[in-house]
Amino acid sequence: MDNEAVYGLGSTLAARADVRGRERDRRLGPVAIAVVGVVATAATILDLGSGALERPDAFPVLRSIAIAAYIAVGGYGWWRRSGSSRFDLLLVGVGVSYALVSLNASHVALVHTIGRVLFAGFIVFLAYVFLCFPHGELESRRERRLVVGFALATCVVWLAALPLVRQLPPAGPLTDCGSSCPDNAFQVADTSGALSSAIVWVIDVVTAAGVVGLAVLLVAKTRSPARLRRRLVAPLLFCMALQALVYAAYSVSRQADLAISGALKWIGVAVALVIPVALLVGRVRGRVFSATSLGHLVERAMGDEVTLAHLQALLRDALGDPLLTLATRDPMHGGYVGVNGEAVELPTDRHDLTVTSVMRDGRPVAALIHDAALDEAGGITTGLAATSLVLLENRQLVEELRSSRARIVASAQLERLRLERNLHDGAQQRLFGIQIKLEAARAQAGADERLVRELDEVAADAAAAVDDLRVLARGLYPTVLRERGLADALGSFARSVAIPVKIVDRGVGRCDASVEEAVYYCTLEAIQNTTKHGGTGVRASVTLEGRGEALEFRISDDGPGFDTGSHGGGSGLVGMQDRIGAVGGTVEVGSERGRGTTVRGFVPHCRSTPGASG
Repeated sequence: MDNEAVYGLGSTLAARADVRGRERDRRLGPVAIAVVGVVATAATILDLGSGALERPDAFPVLRSIAIAAYIAVGGYGWWRRSGSSRFDLLLVGVGVSYALVSLNASHVALVHTIGRVLFAGFIVFLAYVFLCFPHGELESRRERRLVVGFALATCVVWLAALPLVRQLPPAGPLTDCGSSCPDNAFQVADTSGALSSAIVWVIDVVTAAGVVGLAVLLVAKTRSPARLRRRLVAPLLFCMALQALVYAAYSVSRQADLAISGALKWIGVAVALVIPVALLVGRVRGRVFSATSLGHLVERAMGDEVTLAHLQALLRDALGDPLLTLATRDPMHGGYVGVNGEAVELPTDRHDLTVTSVMRDGRPVAALIHDAALDEAGGITTGLAATSLVLLENRQLVEELRSSRARIVASAQLERLRLERNLHDGAQQRLFGIQIKLEAARAQAGADERLVRELDEVAADAAAAVDDLRVLARGLYPTVLRERGLADALGSFARSVAIPVKIVDRGVGRCDASVEEAVYYCTLEAIQNTTKHGGTGVRASVTLEGRGEALEFRISDDGPGFDTGSHGGGSGLVGMQDRIGAVGGTVEVGSERGRGTTVRGFVPHCRSTPGASG
């Protein structure tokens, strides 16, 4: 077995082992999280009836509901993403940490003090988790500064409070022990009441300032240009910001002994219980928006000509991400290029952007650079990549079809020109030579009237043959089309057909030879169909209209018409579509029984110059 085969076998076995490992983690991970959640919730419920809490009958139950909700939502999200979501693990950490905070419900001074210190750290950790949504990491320097500053300030004030303050400030609403809190177990020096009150006041100010700064940054997260990100994060961040503001107000009002502190406490409890639900609501909204947007994207793309720039615009509009960038693989240089041919570097150090690769046969063919919030919408990146691949392949097929049409039309045009030259330089010149020889033979015939008469008949046949060849040569590529343009060529043709044909020229001028030829033969096909199927007395009209670089043409008749639904396109219509499609245009036929038939065509790039046509 050669090295390549060994390497291939080893890669296959390693890949299979990796897949099995991920599947095992996906099965065991939720089980472990569920066990942790049950233990944490049960430990919290054991506080039921504790006299250290202000409401020992209700607070443990409500706190256990909050713990179970955070762990359940985080575990479910982690399982949905096959163990790859860091933020969902942080949510589980919130639930477990909140369970540890329940230590401050104890009557034992040491246990209560440890729980109170843990709650101070829990507030900082909660601020960090909220700011990590939805990517699981802090996105900006401002967020990192807030978390670090909040953590340092909390450490400083608590290091000052623990040895000096006898009665530590109460914890959050669901762990408030009111006036029955045990004393600080770490106090080493007695201080005056004024100093203790000042230290407690500083603790509350630091906490309030931290959560207010958190609320400001959370609101800023919702001001994203991406609609999906706004739909995804708005419910959760709104609740998070409200919770932060309510807690800050609760801390200040409690310190000032205001009557409103009781109402703020229960508002904070309600918001804390709603936050996990808001997370699920945001993700469901994101999935619904993503599925709807992808459906609209495919529907719009299938009805339009898909270029790279157009595809990028469709993706931006459908997903509401104005910064989304579509980059295609450059096979020559190995990098990526944008829709306008510019070099594109894939971001590697941006937390707000994610790169989704578009693969074909295991090789990257394109990349989508988009808002990282799309990853939170449940499979949106996979659907996005698959849709982009389909649209790119459709674009490639359309370009190949157009190139094939152009090659066929160009080949036919060259063949017509070759035949025209051969007829002119070959058969037509031979017939001219025969006519000259017949004239010489007639002059030598003398008085032989019978011979003269026969020579005259042969000369007349030769002249007729020359005329027929001239008409045939002009029909292959009319001289008037080459020399005077589309309108005059169609006018010349109209005078030779058996039905009345009106030509209307609205400033078409001269176009590229390939465009003029395609429109000319498309019009001839339409008029010949009218002559063949229109019946007695049918009339036709041809309208040519220039619109800047574009050309529109319309062939209408007042014949009997036909049912387009039951009538096949036929080779004539296919030929017209091929001709116009080869120059980048479109053709459509409309007809109803008793109302005639209309053929409409449009060529977007004609390069017309008004006034060039006579």
